[in-house]
Amino acid sequence: MTQQRISSYEKGKREPDIETLKQFANFFGCTIDFLLGVSNTCNPEKVSHTAPSEIQSYYDELNEIGKQKAIENVSDLTKISEYTNKNENKKTESQDA
Repeated sequence: MTQQRISSYEKGKREPDIETLKQFANFFGCTIDFLLGVSNTCNPEKVSHTAPSEIQSYYDELNEIGKQKAIENVSDLTKISEYTNKNENKKTESQDA
């Protein structure tokens, strides 16, 4: 998938078809409902066991600059509580109390 296509999704200029939504859901380990905003839970327990190898194959296609940007983006995602396991643990703890 090209950067241009992803950019058009991000800017709302284009809507992904069902197959693309499935690919995004598999890649991010979430349900399509979560991607569409229907659900607030990403369901990290449903992350595909092939996700690490899939991520590695994408990473391997990048040049050195792209690899550095990928690392920076993943690092940035870990700073957003809704994308980390820490946030899920806090929800569970507060529900148990």
